[in-house]
Amino acid sequence: MTKQKQISDLYKDASLKANARKLCNNRFIWEDLYQETFLYLYSLEDDKFNRINNLKAFTFSVMFGKANNQSRSFCLNGKDNVLFEMCNSFKSTDNVNQIDNNYNYQLDTDFENVFNFLNTNKNIKESDVFILFENLAGKKLTEISKELDINYRLVKRNKARIIKQIKTNVKL
Repeated sequence: MTKQKQISDLYKDASLKANARKLCNNRFIWEDLYQETFLYLYSLEDDKFNRINNLKAFTFSVMFGKANNQSRSFCLNGKDNVLFEMCNSFKSTDNVNQIDNNYNYQLDTDFENVFNFLNTNKNIKESDVFILFENLAGKKLTEISKELDINYRLVKRNKARIIKQIKTNVKL
């Protein structure tokens, strides 16, 4: 399957759209984040793109990284929706929500290490990655269980298994 076909098929994925909406608190700016994520995928060189084992997990990580990068660049903290605040960047920000530049970049490194592990490990199921991301995005395991039509205990066990694999194999 070609790169363009894979990306265009993934573009229709409802869980990725839901994740973008969640990151943007359901405001219209989610569409921009979604498009930027897929523009990034299209801009990847073919050899780098072909090394991605789990395209959906990689797309989740790109989207999350773009949202975090944008919020850090504006030094806003405690806003309901940092991405929404960005689209109105001509207004001044209040001093209460500005933070200092002592950002812990080790978090980004750890995050990247986890996603590299998820992308390169062929034993990790895409459904387990989906469960982990949806839960990290704020969805309860019971909701995920109903959405996937999988037993709650199995969802809980799969989440615990992938977390254990990450803790065992990724040095943080």
